[in-house]
Amino acid sequence: MAGASPFETQSGCCSATHVHAGAVSSNGSVPEGTIYTCPMHPHVKQIGPGFCPICGMALEPELASAEAAPNPELADMRRRFWVGLVLTLPVLALEDGRPPHHLHLLV
Repeated sequence: MAGASPFETQSGCCSATHVHAGAVSSNGSVPEGTIYTCPMHPHVKQIGPGFCPICGMALEPELASAEAAPNPELADMRRRFWVGLVLTLPVLALEDGRPPHHLHLLV
C-alpha cells in the first residue's frame, strides 16, 4: 500500500479512535492537490498527505507556508535548555578551580 502508515492493517487503521502522529487533517489550510514529500527521502512524492513507504514518516507539504505555527518541540527544547542552565550555574559557582582539600585522605 503506497503512502500507508506502517501501523495500518489490511482492514484499515490500527484503531479508529485516534490520529497517527504527524498526520494532517483533511480540513487543514493546505490547498487540494498539494504535493507531499518525505523529509528524509525527498524523491518520495505524492499528491495529498500520507506516510513514506521507506521509513514510515509522515509526508510534509513540499512548499512551506508563509505563516509559521508555534513549534512545540522547539519550545520544549528551549525550556529544557534554560532549566539545565539554571541548575548548572550553582555547580559552576561552587567549583572555583582548586582541587578538593580532602583528596589527600583517600590516598
